[in-house]
Amino acid sequence: MLLVLDAVIRNWYFLILLPLIAFGTSYIVTHRIQDVYAAKCQILLRSQETYDYQGQLGRGLGLNSLHSGYEYTAGQMRIITSTTILDEVLDSLDLNVRYYIVGRLKTTELFKHIPFKVMFNKSAQRLYGKDFQLSIIDEDSYRLQYDMGGVSKDKIFRFGQLVADDGLYLKIYKRNRITEQNVENFSGAKYQFKVQSDNSLLNKLKASINVNNVDYTSIIEVVLSDEIPDRAVAVLDRISNAYIQTTVQRQEDINTNTLHYIDKQLEEVTVIINTIEDELEKYKEEKEILSLTREEQNHFDQLAEIETERHIQEQQLKAMVELRDYLLQSDNSETYFPPSIILQNADGQINIRIQELYELRKEYASMLSGGTKENPLINSLMENINDLKQDLLVYLDNQEQAIKMHLQHFNLRRASIEEKIKSIPKSQRDILNIQRRLEVNEQLYQYLLSRRAETVIAKAGLLPETKLIERPRSTGVVYPDKDRMNLTWLLIGFGIAVVIVFMKELFFRKIQNINELSAFTDLPILGGIPEKPGLPLNFKLDQSTPKSDVIQAFRAIRTSLQYMDVGRGCQKFLVTSILPGEGKTFISTNIASILALAEKKVLIADFDMHKPRLAKAMDLSNDRGLSTYLSGNTDIKSIIQETHLDNLKAITSGPIPPNPSELILKKELVELLEWCESEFDYFILDTPPISLITDGITLMKNVDLRLFVLNSKSTNRGGIDYIEHLLEDNKLDRAALIMNREKRAILARYYGSYNYNGYYYQYSERYGY
Repeated sequence: MLLVLDAVIRNWYFLILLPLIAFGTSYIVTHRIQDVYAAKCQILLRSQETYDYQGQLGRGLGLNSLHSGYEYTAGQMRIITSTTILDEVLDSLDLNVRYYIVGRLKTTELFKHIPFKVMFNKSAQRLYGKDFQLSIIDEDSYRLQYDMGGVSKDKIFRFGQLVADDGLYLKIYKRNRITEQNVENFSGAKYQFKVQSDNSLLNKLKASINVNNVDYTSIIEVVLSDEIPDRAVAVLDRISNAYIQTTVQRQEDINTNTLHYIDKQLEEVTVIINTIEDELEKYKEEKEILSLTREEQNHFDQLAEIETERHIQEQQLKAMVELRDYLLQSDNSETYFPPSIILQNADGQINIRIQELYELRKEYASMLSGGTKENPLINSLMENINDLKQDLLVYLDNQEQAIKMHLQHFNLRRASIEEKIKSIPKSQRDILNIQRRLEVNEQLYQYLLSRRAETVIAKAGLLPETKLIERPRSTGVVYPDKDRMNLTWLLIGFGIAVVIVFMKELFFRKIQNINELSAFTDLPILGGIPEKPGLPLNFKLDQSTPKSDVIQAFRAIRTSLQYMDVGRGCQKFLVTSILPGEGKTFISTNIASILALAEKKVLIADFDMHKPRLAKAMDLSNDRGLSTYLSGNTDIKSIIQETHLDNLKAITSGPIPPNPSELILKKELVELLEWCESEFDYFILDTPPISLITDGITLMKNVDLRLFVLNSKSTNRGGIDYIEHLLEDNKLDRAALIMNREKRAILARYYGSYNYNGYYYQYSERYGY
């Protein structure tokens, strides 16, 4: 937990700045994004208000709505978004031109209160998709800017003037809002408009509509998204009205086709009646016949009744022929209504099935306008239509045979009555035949008139099958959710900051002080040398060194060395580091100095013959040293030099040899170590960095203690692991760590300074230490 808190304190700027930057970026971006609003309405698919009028038309027609459930609802949902309805809506609304006002940070689209209106010719294809910048100059003129073929255009026109340049064809009219008194209010604004083609506008409208079925009901909800709430409501209102009107139009088609068929039959019957009446009047005048006997009239009445029934049966047979043609037509998208009104006296199942087929074909035609024949729903509907057609054709064939049998029966009855009529004088028979034909056609005429009256009444009382139960209304902004986006980006920024801090701490974290170092290793830590700004690189302790926390740190290291179990005699310490520049020479010279100040005989030798530093650090000559001794050119005593302290002797590296790594393997090194046993208390070996040169690793087996210098500017967890693996692989047991340039907290430095410079030195001087 302390490590986490320490990591947070060290990297607070990441954890604060990155989330703030992400939040600020998101705020600017979301501010520039155009808000998208939604409008919705609800439509009831089957209103009970439509049943009564059709029932009066003839219940045998089966005009009740036979379709319900998923297929019907899904079909109606497709109809609402069909191209036919949307084209009708776009034609009724002027939406091809989009108007904008350009602000400093964002461009806002306008729908109302636009001071000008753009009229264009749809044949001018170069208009589509192009941005036009418009600035109002005065009451009568404006500036138009646009880009054409990579060339910027800037022209001035008068309101109402035809703009025919560059293949354009448009006129811009000012609205009544621009007057001489308020033109200054508009002249400072920058307007923009864009002309869209019908296809792009239709595709955008389709993409913005979402139709859903309210669960377990026959209600569908239509939602429309748009950048302007008023426009969304207006478009959705037109869509709902156009859809509802289609339901009325379908019913009008049924009644119109039925009236057309009845009128056609009435015209034929009227001509026949007029002809028969003329014939009867003329015959009476020629034969001078005034009346008939009761018996004669009775025979002819029976014959007239038979003729009427036979005529109705023939009409039904004719209607069946037309119905068969309706069923056998190849294109199921044709939805004209068959003249099934004449089949009223037939089996009601025919009429019910006819109406069912008509409804299926209507639904198929509507769905086909908004989809393709590959749609599984359309394929399923086609299978239902084909199955129903097959059943109806079989049923019609059976009914046709039954009607023909009835006609044969009527012919037999007619022949029987005609035999009785033969006894009547010919003149009387002729007039009775004329009267019979007249009566039959008059009854048929009355029948058709009654059917026509019912159809006209039904047509006058038509109501939509669907009903708008919730008018279009705006539901507010649906995109973007700016608060949520800003919060999301704030969290993303914080998450990125956490990842950066985690990666930094895991792979790039520099170990700053002894407390952190102890958390990563079990190796002994002798102490840490605090970071001291301005401390010279060749700093070395002596009797005149002023009291400081650096001196006290080296004294603490000296105390820690006394507790290391390194044996008796001359104690040999090897000082090295992982990388160059970590301060191993600084540490080794000052450890040697602090030991010498304690009246110990100390010898320090520079074994870094690749890049020696000891001679410069201690202001010594480097004309001869280890390289000359190990190569056999000098003896031991000739390479030992005096230093600034009486008890401290030094051996520099000498001239840089061509083979320094081979020199340390010679027997002279063993002689040097044996000679030190009798002459010195401590022998300190300053060696090269072990990650670059293996000399230090080779010398580690010849010493009592291995000291690894770590620097807070370069030491990380990987370096600690490297040292531990090195000791483990070479089976070296005595090793310790020293932290150079340790970074301490403010309180630690304060109390350290107080303890070192105050109480400790007073105590030391009082008791003679």
